[in-house]
Amino acid sequence: EACPTGSIVRTEFGSVFVQPDICNGCGYCVVSCPFGVIDRRPGDGRAFKCTFCYDRQKAGAEPACAKACPTGSILFGPLDDLERAADRRIAQLHANGMDDASIWNPKETSVGGTHAFFIVRGDARDYNLPPNPQVPTVLLKQSWSAAGIAAAVIAGVSLLAFALGNNRSAGVPPAGPAASRRRTGKPSNFAGNTTLAQASHSAARRQRSAAPCVVHHARLIRASLSPRARRTTMYGEGDSDDRTQ
Repeated sequence: EACPTGSIVRTEFGSVFVQPDICNGCGYCVVSCPFGVIDRRPGDGRAFKCTFCYDRQKAGAEPACAKACPTGSILFGPLDDLERAADRRIAQLHANGMDDASIWNPKETSVGGTHAFFIVRGDARDYNLPPNPQVPTVLLKQSWSAAGIAAAVIAGVSLLAFALGNNRSAGVPPAGPAASRRRTGKPSNFAGNTTLAQASHSAARRQRSAAPCVVHHARLIRASLSPRARRTTMYGEGDSDDRTQ
């Protein structure tokens, strides 16, 4: 369910097989596998797991581990036959005082049972077996519910903040001279301050405009003098004809 390339398939024998030529090494199956049995190759990063000797099964042989086990603890065959054999073995173990023996085959979960089950003693987690494995898509409902609740909370807080902001804006009086008179009941000094500022600017403009007039009058006075007086004024003291020429 998590593979984006379709490299993970279920064979005609019911086992899960990873096709190495299609796997792109994304690793989604590694984190989604409810049993934690899929890993990535150190060399190229592609996913792999036990294939149940798929090539041997296609040839009519049993997996190599079941064939080579010297004690017969690994059995291979139809699931119904294996479940009956497991029940007989559990009854035998309980009769021998091993009351903590049980069959690990999570049929009550969304997985619905596995094609490889085990007889264990005590807690299944001691054998690295998950006590309650679930199909990854089962958790989507909880994820979408949590996302919906979070979105509703954010929307509610945003609307509340917007409403409070409008209320505060409605309670603040407008700024300006009219507002000042309404708050204090007295005429505002704003207009008087404005008049004083305008008067200051007018006085400054009159001073700047008077300066060119003074210069202009000085030029007229100089122009009215005789040429001799102008030359004397330019050179300083003395009125000798030799210096002025």
